[in-house]
Amino acid sequence: MPWNDQSGGGDNRGQGPWGGGPRQPWGQGPKGPQQGQGGPDLEDMLRRARERFGRFGNGGNGGRSGGAPRQINFGAIAGVVVALWLATGIYVVDEGERGVVTTFGAYNGNTTSSGLHWHLPLPIESVRVISVTKQNRIAIGAPDGQETAPESLMITGDRNIVDIEFAVLYRLKDAPAFLFNVADPEDAVRGLAESSMREIIGQRELEAIITTERASVEQAVSAQLQQVLDSYDSGVEILGIQLLKAA
Repeated sequence: MPWNDQSGGGDNRGQGPWGGGPRQPWGQGPKGPQQGQGGPDLEDMLRRARERFGRFGNGGNGGRSGGAPRQINFGAIAGVVVALWLATGIYVVDEGERGVVTTFGAYNGNTTSSGLHWHLPLPIESVRVISVTKQNRIAIGAPDGQETAPESLMITGDRNIVDIEFAVLYRLKDAPAFLFNVADPEDAVRGLAESSMREIIGQRELEAIITTERASVEQAVSAQLQQVLDSYDSGVEILGIQLLKAA
């Protein structure tokens, strides 16, 4: 059976044997691009770009949050602060000194001798380091070059007035007792020494005081003063009394 020439002009130009559009082997028209195939996916490209930007913006952590490194840094800073705080509890006690440790201001029974020591830092514990070998001196009476002070005038056993100036030499024999048993130890020593001197002077005559009994007065005042200080558990040891003036 003869085929019609489909290549010529007329209404059937460009049609295949079956008259169905442009000539194709199987009579199918040209295929256009299908969705999901062919060109790149724009959404996928944007996603990849965001991931790359995230890696650069977070220092190469792949977009992960920087929370973990900050926690490590805060922990290290806290550790340094705690270490420095603990280091403030280190203290040194030299020869001839004692360290008196207190807890919240109250003596906890801990007294340290010479060497390197540590206590719980403030505000929990604190330490006061004081000398127990140093010789302390308190002068009672008018300073040199000044008029007679009222505390220097004392009455003798024979009803005379004598001008007495003297000095008290003492040291600490019990550091905690010195710090906590007497409110103002130096003032207490001064007041008790003056009282003891008045009592001893009141037992002697003026002539003996200013001539032959000066050493006896010093010894008597020292013994009486030590007895009174011990009754208060003051932690003070009297080393001697020096009678500077008796006139």
